Amino acid sequence: MDQSYEEKLQYVDRLLEPVRDAFLKSENPEALQHRLMVVLENSVRFRDSFLQSEEADRQAALRKESPFIERAIQLVEQRYSDSEFGVEEFCRSIGMSRSLAGKRLRTELGVSVGLFIRGYRLRVAREMLLHNDNRRNITEIAYNVGFNDPKYFTRCFTKEFGFSPSEFVGQIDS
Repeated sequence: MDQSYEEKLQYVDRLLEPVRDAFLKSENPEALQHRLMVVLENSVRFRDSFLQSEEADRQAALRKESPFIERAIQLVEQRYSDSEFGVEEFCRSIGMSRSLAGKRLRTELGVSVGLFIRGYRLRVAREMLLHNDNRRNITEIAYNVGFNDPKYFTRCFTKEFGFSPSEFVGQIDS
């Protein structure tokens, strides 16, 4: 059993602890139902709070960034859905050589140009999954954010966020 699996089991145990307590302490079905609803509402509030906190951190980082980073983000925001938009197109659009653009991004953000573009696409995909009012499937979202291969999208999403897109959708729906 690898450590990440054990950590996941411990996390699930912590999540289920209030539910177990509710079952053990309740003799009244209405009180049990109420308590379970409170537990579920709290978990939804926690998830929403975490996502808002994460977005606030990202926005704060954006405000502190240099004009180069602002231009880079603006460029990727405009072109992320174009699957043909890659490192070469980014460098050409920003007016720098590949090595200079890579050096600037590595210095300021600690990532390569390719990882910068891919990370942005993955964050947009996560937002699309989170606010999926049109009930688009994961493959469609992968294509919408510039990935040509849904399997590669799933691998990248899992590596970036620690769970697959379908697991993420499952967490949202529950």
